[in-house]
Amino acid sequence: MDTNVIVSAVLTPTGKAAEVLDFIINDDEVLLFYSPGILAEYEQVLSYSRLSIDQDQSARVVRQVRSIGCMIDPIISEGFMSDESDRIFNDTARMSNAILVTGNVKHFPDEACIMTPAAFLLEFKTSKLVQ
Repeated sequence: MDTNVIVSAVLTPTGKAAEVLDFIINDDEVLLFYSPGILAEYEQVLSYSRLSIDQDQSARVVRQVRSIGCMIDPIISEGFMSDESDRIFNDTARMSNAILVTGNVKHFPDEACIMTPAAFLLEFKTSKLVQ
């Protein structure tokens, strides 16, 4: 999950991003991958005073990611990225053969496997209901 999804989940607990986070946390069949760089970005952005996020809540989200996620140390790619800060997310998703959930689809290369929170929920939560 891109940082924008985490921040949106915390700021809007009834929104799609929060639904994605809850789904991933509570579904034993879905794996969450993160890297040290991703975790560092989560912690940094969630601590921005302008977001007015309760630090206990921020710490809880980071702990949940650590406890349910699988940490990998991706090989950093060298290709063009329109937003260099998104490289760690792209490389982590690529190395773990995972889907990157982000609200900033246009920031990633065309070959990246990315989905918006709404598309992720439609694809995975709906398929769970059908089973």
